[in-house]
Amino acid sequence: LLSPDELKDLHAGQKPASVPFYKYVATSLAYGHMLLIGYGYFPPMSAIIQYYALMQGPQQEYLTDTVSEISYHDGEQFLPTSQALQADAHKLGRVRVVYSRGLTVTVNLNPEQEWTVAQEGVDYVLPPYGWVITKPGEILAYSAATSGQRHDYVQCPDYTYLNTGDATMRVGPLEVQGAAWLKRSADGWLLIPCGHLG
Repeated sequence: LLSPDELKDLHAGQKPASVPFYKYVATSLAYGHMLLIGYGYFPPMSAIIQYYALMQGPQQEYLTDTVSEISYHDGEQFLPTSQALQADAHKLGRVRVVYSRGLTVTVNLNPEQEWTVAQEGVDYVLPPYGWVITKPGEILAYSAATSGQRHDYVQCPDYTYLNTGDATMRVGPLEVQGAAWLKRSADGWLLIPCGHLG
């Protein structure tokens, strides 16, 4: 998954996060894995916050579901896995996984090229190791670019999270420069300023 050099740079403290960070998250999402934290691997608290915010909502859905379809985009259309393998379309790294309860995970695993993808009627520009995840009415999560600025967003039943790096941006109910987490609590909603993630 990650080379030794990428592992070394995984949590180099860059803002926004490093390419290896996004590669790790994107690959985990594309293949329906949980992120591994612990067991001898303890990233800085800033990375743990970001991992949790990006993954918890989508993971709660896909880890308890089954895959109904996997397809790869060949530059023009999505192909089922068997056709994608024959046409080498999988080498572009553009994968879509649809789960039986309606979650759709689309990931750009291409290390160099952006990919503009339409999902739920919206066009998303996915940078290398970017993604968009939707379940209508329940989950919207993405790491995408707007005006050349990558930002991360998760809206799910329990929380909304936005990380804009150094840019000021408004998405959904949040407008931030840096990162913020709006979390459901017993008394309503709790706003947690994440600043620059620690």
